[in-house]
Amino acid sequence: LEAAKSLNESSESSNKTRCDNEVCIAYLNEHKYLTDVIIQSISYIVDLLRNMMDLNKTVAGKIVLHPSICSVKKDVVEPIQKMLRNIDNTKVPILIASDDIIIYIDRLRLKQVMANLLSNALKFTTEGHIAVNLHRTAVDENGMEIEDSLVITVSDTGIGVSEENREILFSKWRQQRDNLNSANSTGIGLCVSNYLVLSMGGKMYLNEKYNSHIEGCPGAQFVIRFPMNSILAEDIEGHSLHSVPAYTALSTVVKATKVEISDTWKNEEAEEEGKTTIARHISKDSYISGSFRILIVDDDNLIRKLFKRRFMLMFPDAVIDEAPNGEGAIEYVSALSTENIFDVILIDHYMGGGMNGEQTIKKLRACGVDSLIVGVSGNDIGKEHIAAGADNFFLKPLGSQRVIICNLLKQLPPPRGQKVLIVDSVPVSANFLKRKLFDVATAHLFTQKMPEKHWYISICTDPQDAVCKLKREWFDLVVSDLDLNDASMSGLDLIAYARKYSLNRNAILVLNSGSELLYGPHMFNIYWSKPLPSVEKMRRSLCKELIRY
Repeated sequence: LEAAKSLNESSESSNKTRCDNEVCIAYLNEHKYLTDVIIQSISYIVDLLRNMMDLNKTVAGKIVLHPSICSVKKDVVEPIQKMLRNIDNTKVPILIASDDIIIYIDRLRLKQVMANLLSNALKFTTEGHIAVNLHRTAVDENGMEIEDSLVITVSDTGIGVSEENREILFSKWRQQRDNLNSANSTGIGLCVSNYLVLSMGGKMYLNEKYNSHIEGCPGAQFVIRFPMNSILAEDIEGHSLHSVPAYTALSTVVKATKVEISDTWKNEEAEEEGKTTIARHISKDSYISGSFRILIVDDDNLIRKLFKRRFMLMFPDAVIDEAPNGEGAIEYVSALSTENIFDVILIDHYMGGGMNGEQTIKKLRACGVDSLIVGVSGNDIGKEHIAAGADNFFLKPLGSQRVIICNLLKQLPPPRGQKVLIVDSVPVSANFLKRKLFDVATAHLFTQKMPEKHWYISICTDPQDAVCKLKREWFDLVVSDLDLNDASMSGLDLIAYARKYSLNRNAILVLNSGSELLYGPHMFNIYWSKPLPSVEKMRRSLCKELIRY
């Protein structure tokens, strides 16, 4: 018996140790995942800030070049090859075919350009190889004789560049995201690289005739050309610059972009000056209360987790779901009843395979989804998303919590499932208000039948009946006319009763009247004068009451 007891205790101890180990391993795995999320996020921000600083310096004509004699292969390409092999841990090899070409150039800036091109190639290549070729030539891409030049090509066997993306390839905030590996792209790397090459007197372009001859993987080839006897672009007067105490060369492209950027800042400043009433009530710590339901659609798990964490801070009472692609979003929405449909849907544009964001938005609208749909992308394609049926567009990286809330509250209705009580002694007025509230209940109106399933609206023409309802039933919103045609009770009296004795004493209380309201302490949250305000103003006034600090 003693032996059996000892064996049993030993077994229990072993099981407990095993369980503790499993819990510990699970904790460490979760900790490692969160650490990876933090590291990737910091790397993304650092990369973005560095590129933006270089972009602004180049545009302003203030970037300083430090040229020196260097071997392009040994001093530039091979160090980048080694660095990427260690960082990316990729199985796709980077091959170098090169003569030992010596050139007088800023090796740090050339490294930056090559790192951008090679890291992009790795993002879009899952099989095959990446090749770097360096050679000297006295012939241009059209076969015409030119001065002696250095030609650098970066070729890959990836997914290639679609025709629609070729024209915008070197624009700011543009990225081609057709696979899972490009989630951390800032969208300005190629733009910065192009400006740096121009600054050093060269040019960069995509070879549109290139084909890797691998089925399903056409690949892409970027070409850089530098004159061997000149390292700098021409200045504004067209004179070649050969010394660089402070770089002053400014290409035509850069000058045009400088105007574009200054105009953009003017527009943003004008928008800042014209802040809405809602914006003045929102601080950096504000959040939106209410049982909202939100769907985040993005092919990258990391981005979905980051978005979810941010929106949990802004909507602490919300249910937030995720979908990995457009097809998943359609399937998710189709499985829900109209009453439980999402209040907000955020959709990324480039998602691995299948439908992109624009196509997903069109499909959702075709299915009758009247949620507030917000397109999200690192590319400036807001017009395309709005034309497809989105109500708003956010450019990655997202702004501050205050900026996001301000933008959402311009169109966001209170959450679905609201119970509303209208108290008005005139049935015609009550029914008119009911129809208008149904318009308020949806961010994207299709037909009157859709929002009728979002909110449950009751009408009372007798204030005494309204009192009974308030005692027995839960209402999120109560709208009462000032004149209830009852000598014993006015709208103000009913509002005061609702605030003190109703089942939900925190309901939003609205007073509606065609008469001038006397100043003084009142218990209602909102005052709507007759004729009623616009649907947009009514929606904003209701949402302002959902803001918490």
